[in-house]
Amino acid sequence: MATLKEIAREAGVSQGTVSRILNYDETLVVNPKTRARVFDVANRMNYQVKIRKASKKKLKFALLSKYSYSEELDDTYYLMLRKAIEEKCREYKYKLSSFDQDRISEYDGIFCLSNISKDKLRLIKSKNKPIIMVDVSSVNKGYDSISHNIRQATFDALSYLLEMGHKDIVFIGGRDSKDSVDVRTYAYYDYMSSKNLLNKKNMYIGDFSIRNGYETAKKIFQNKHKPSAILVANDNIALGVYRYAKENSIRIPDDISVIGFNDIPTTKYVDPPLTTVNLNTQILGSKAVELLADRIINGRDVDMHVYVQATLNKRKSVKRIGKPIRILNTKVLQ
Repeated sequence: MATLKEIAREAGVSQGTVSRILNYDETLVVNPKTRARVFDVANRMNYQVKIRKASKKKLKFALLSKYSYSEELDDTYYLMLRKAIEEKCREYKYKLSSFDQDRISEYDGIFCLSNISKDKLRLIKSKNKPIIMVDVSSVNKGYDSISHNIRQATFDALSYLLEMGHKDIVFIGGRDSKDSVDVRTYAYYDYMSSKNLLNKKNMYIGDFSIRNGYETAKKIFQNKHKPSAILVANDNIALGVYRYAKENSIRIPDDISVIGFNDIPTTKYVDPPLTTVNLNTQILGSKAVELLADRIINGRDVDMHVYVQATLNKRKSVKRIGKPIRILNTKVLQ
């Protein structure tokens, strides 16, 4: 965990100022932007910010998700994220319930898990209820957001494949909604373009299901031209690729390398264990609770948009096939 000294250096303020800000010293007169910057740095550096308890009132939160419980069981990433929010609320003795628009006046704040409908968002904002968008990269004015840096995580996964000698890399992505392509798709496109390695025929966009992984793997391996690696947008898709490979005597990683996304529990136990991007749901959910509580208890009116860094868990599903691919970037990746 980061120290106050490290946070002070990164935020460009004194250590004493950092200490007073993070301990909610009401006598401290400081620019709101400075206060927000200190909290942002503390969150990015994984500092455990203490939430000052409300004097009498126990906060009541609602969680609004576009996913049903059965859908969460299909993709346990969202189940784990919801559980992390629930655990942190129990720790602080905050009440958490499922969102009910007929009871909206009872809530002190609302967690919006992933993208929700514009109508629901307008309704909540019309009631002046504090919102935090969870697992959504947003810079919209009027509410906080917290998400993983998915774009950078995609770059890191592709960089690892190039380090292992791969340059013919297929991407299997999904859509957040009917008209919304996942950020990983754009990140793959930009990264491969920057290396002059982009082949649009190597991009397959469906949904985030095991079935999509299975059916797309069938298309890939029935082509005469076969890639050396596959990057997928979530682990369910990777499990579909694994199933097709097993049924058709395709060896992972000897015949094809595979990298997943989300690091759901089952990825450690497939054969071979899947190399995948770990999205730390525990930190994401915990920090979401801290940010929303801070906004309500301390009256913070400066929006905060926080990124949690993802990590690549290297296991046994990627094989080195040659020397690292060293290509000078032709574009600047933002």
